[in-house]
Amino acid sequence: MIDHPPPSWQPLSQLPTVVALIDDLGESMAEHRALLDVIRPRPSTLDAATLEGMRALYTGPRQRAVLERYAAQARRWEAQARTPAQRRAALRLVNALARLRAEIAAVVALADAMQDERHEAADGC
Repeated sequence: MIDHPPPSWQPLSQLPTVVALIDDLGESMAEHRALLDVIRPRPSTLDAATLEGMRALYTGPRQRAVLERYAAQARRWEAQARTPAQRRAALRLVNALARLRAEIAAVVALADAMQDERHEAADGC
């Protein structure tokens, strides 16, 4: 088990910065998914190690810990939000995190499918 340092909670003033960061990560993952969709018809494009590496990167304990830490920070900011703009920004972060998790799940599912297709092509199915 990986030992993570205690969270360094950020002030509410950092909310817009974190929202922008998570939005950017979600867009990058969507682009990654779109690229996998393009190359999927050619299962040999990515080797097994690359596909397994993607899975390990996006589903590993470090990735899960980072996403959970952002989610915990979002919950803290939701509780701290006092103005309508702060509440909207906190909700936007929660939604951006949900989109990011969905994009990660889609990329992992595609990598898994491509891995299966590689195996089928190698077996001559």
